[in-house]
Amino acid sequence: MLRVSRAIVLGNGAAGAESQCVGLVRALGFGDQYHLQRVDWSPSSLIAATLRRLPAFAHVEAIKLGSRLEWLLPVGTLDSWTGLGLRSIVVDVKGSREGGRPPGDVTLVVASGRDTVAAAAALRRQAKDRVFVVQIQHPRCDLREFDLVVMPAHDWHVHQNAKPTNVFLTKGALHDRDPARVANARRKWAASFAHLPRPRVLVALGGPTRRCHYDPTILGEELFRCVLQTTLISTAAAVDGSRQQRRGSLMVTTSRRTHPGVIRLVQQHTFDASVVLWQWGSELPNPYEGMLAWADAAVVSADSVTMACEVASLGLPLHVLGASHTTGKLAAFHKRLHDDGVSRPLSSSSNALEEVWKYTPWRDVQHVAKAINDRLLNGGQPV
Repeated sequence: MLRVSRAIVLGNGAAGAESQCVGLVRALGFGDQYHLQRVDWSPSSLIAATLRRLPAFAHVEAIKLGSRLEWLLPVGTLDSWTGLGLRSIVVDVKGSREGGRPPGDVTLVVASGRDTVAAAAALRRQAKDRVFVVQIQHPRCDLREFDLVVMPAHDWHVHQNAKPTNVFLTKGALHDRDPARVANARRKWAASFAHLPRPRVLVALGGPTRRCHYDPTILGEELFRCVLQTTLISTAAAVDGSRQQRRGSLMVTTSRRTHPGVIRLVQQHTFDASVVLWQWGSELPNPYEGMLAWADAAVVSADSVTMACEVASLGLPLHVLGASHTTGKLAAFHKRLHDDGVSRPLSSSSNALEEVWKYTPWRDVQHVAKAINDRLLNGGQPV
């Protein structure tokens, strides 16, 4: 049996990648008691800069070769090649066991992001049985370099080969929006959203990506036809003719990819207090977490896997905007959402204020945490 005494998060400065690691560490019971160690490529040598541009598998192999020839290299070379204070971390990790800790005591290392792959693999190779290394997302190198690799099923299926025992497949992306954090956000943002008429619908807007090809015009048209027009404004029959009647509320947030034209479209409807808009780049605090905590349902643009997974973990009805424009593994992800009963495509006949359905919330983070604990109980080996 192995016992984890502390946790290290290897980060690359990308919020999305680091939040996956933090969510897993918290699910394992560490709370905020972890050490964040970011790879740092500045300053770096010409060789280090060249290695960083290589595919991950080539970077890993180059460092393995460098490790065998370390006695020929200047002190600190591997630190430069990995973008990490590798030498001091290895000494620290080994010392934590040699300094009176019982046998079987290990340091948990959780990493995510391209820049962390070579560093995590090198740390495991040098610290050996003093660490248990978890790499989140497919590292694009030999998977045997890690104790456990965690990735979404839609990412693995691209490879169409047998799954190794050290690979754990999830439904979607990990995240750090655990129940305690959502409850705290609900209290923190009560003054901003509690007064809004129910149902409150979170509308999270992104923009085009490599695997989501809708252009701004298409996204704007779908947003107006399927959300602003159909959902927010309904036509109620009256004795003296038809009249427009507002019901419910929309909490809209944008990202750096959201086209200005789409934002202007939303702004045209913010004359009513039941539409709240936060724009990317605003000097005001980002209220997304509060919007998520107070939402009764959500509309998420198809480019954002993480936001869809956060909604899925709360069991909220999820409408996806633009899913038909996705390709490859992103399309496979949205098919999984739909097949699991989590999401429904948004159309002109949809109404996010009226359609309510239930499903089993996704618990990817908790399932990965259990898999790690099971392996630790089994000496780090698959159960």
